[in-house]
Amino acid sequence: MAYAIREEVGVMLFGDLPDDATLELKATCWAFDYMVDCAGKGARLMPRVESDDPDPPPIKSVGEDVRQVWRDLLDRVEAASGRARLAHALFQCGGAAALVNARIAVDNYIDAAAQWNRAADSDEYLRIAARLARIIGDNSAIQRALGQLLDGAEAALQAEPSEGPGYVLRPLDYAVSDPDCPARVDSLLDQASEKLADARDRDRALQMVFGRCANDECRNKVWERRVLNYLNAAEAASGIIQLVHRQDALKVAEASRIPELKERAAAELQTTRYEDLELIRIETSAAMYLELFDQTRDQMSSGATWQEALLSFAKYGPLSGNYEQNCATVEANRNAAPLTALFPDMILGPDGLPIYQATSPEDRFDGDLTKWEAQLISGNLRPMAAALHSIPERFGMPEQEALVVFLSQWPSTNPYVIQAATLALQRYWCGDYEGAVYTATPWIENAIRQVILNANRGIYMLQNIRKPGQYPGLGAMIDLLPGVFTLSDSRYRFLKATLTHPLGFNLRNQLSHGIGLYNSSQAAALVLHTLLTVSLITQKPPTKGDNEKPSGEGE
Repeated sequence: MAYAIREEVGVMLFGDLPDDATLELKATCWAFDYMVDCAGKGARLMPRVESDDPDPPPIKSVGEDVRQVWRDLLDRVEAASGRARLAHALFQCGGAAALVNARIAVDNYIDAAAQWNRAADSDEYLRIAARLARIIGDNSAIQRALGQLLDGAEAALQAEPSEGPGYVLRPLDYAVSDPDCPARVDSLLDQASEKLADARDRDRALQMVFGRCANDECRNKVWERRVLNYLNAAEAASGIIQLVHRQDALKVAEASRIPELKERAAAELQTTRYEDLELIRIETSAAMYLELFDQTRDQMSSGATWQEALLSFAKYGPLSGNYEQNCATVEANRNAAPLTALFPDMILGPDGLPIYQATSPEDRFDGDLTKWEAQLISGNLRPMAAALHSIPERFGMPEQEALVVFLSQWPSTNPYVIQAATLALQRYWCGDYEGAVYTATPWIENAIRQVILNANRGIYMLQNIRKPGQYPGLGAMIDLLPGVFTLSDSRYRFLKATLTHPLGFNLRNQLSHGIGLYNSSQAAALVLHTLLTVSLITQKPPTKGDNEKPSGEGE
């Protein structure tokens, strides 16, 4: 209706009406430009755009001259859709004739619904009619509107399975939201839960069934039907679609809190194998010029003694690059390919089961940033491994006692971390890379905990019913480091990408859960660099403001 009026008056936006437009033209355009807000249980006309000076203005603020134009139009207009909108606007204006106008609006919304070519428009008009009828207490009109909604759903069900599940679900959704929905909706919902082609559409129908349950027995049966709906769909699917259906079944089962359903859905998901997913593996490689390789390696191990070289190795970086520059790069990449930025990343374990999925916009950006940081780290690993090997090549193999003495001077170590770092370095220089990785990795968490304890930060948690007394996990402790300790945002991101983030290397979890095997010189160099880097973190000195007493406080 509004589009037809725009074409007639020759403007695409009613706000572009000429300044000398007549009051009658403005009033007509306004009446049909309002949107219907169905939030809550109402059906309220309101401006399409909220602003300090909306055009058209809120209905309650229109002048009497505009309202009179609407009354005159209501007396002359014959089309049901036009009469419905004009009467709706006058009802919302209030006044002595409000109830009469509401009844006119309801009757004409119902009549106009039968005249629309698009089912979506018909459903929307019937929804508005039912809501307005409830506001004025017209039960007969409510049943007429709901009955026509169900008639439309029933007719659409005859064509199922089809490409248009919305023709079934939309009128059913509108109808069941009314407390006086006719009982025959239950039969239609059952049919929809079986006839609709897509498992998620069938699940939407079952969710409506669930909403009409009056007791736990009914709700438990619907929970089971929802889980079986996805499991049956998985049996008929293959590849990654099968995995998604099984994952959806487990999500529903976990929401149900019914142990038997959770166990069954989990067992079905666990039957998925990596080779069943039919995924394509794409690999790329990059080359570094020899001159740049040598320059980077020398920077990583610069120094006139092995002590200075080892300290340079620990301080280098961060390997993941500058945080602000990385954010700008990722943002530019996302702008260049905006569609891919909307796709959530899902990480699968070696058995093909989902481990992690970034879903929210913040998580997706953080995931893209972490993947970029991991690429930068990977590009630095070959020169880093060579840099660590160059120390004994240039200065000879450091003695164990000398290593212990040197590392004991670092600010955030303890005897156990020193011993682990010493053994791991010696194993690395002897070519036992796997031994170096598994010797050093557990002590990274110990070193970070030591940093926090040295600063007297309270992190210990007492035993509760389900967990013994313990310190927080590695990821939580890393999150405590920025701001309070001498750790830049860039190096904080390096620790997250290397140790705990699922879209990064996730070294700590990959190793501790036996998901990956790390026995290369590059993996060992990364672990040793991380351990030594953490051992250099200290608490920031207090600023002048930290030592000042609050105003009025005594000495």
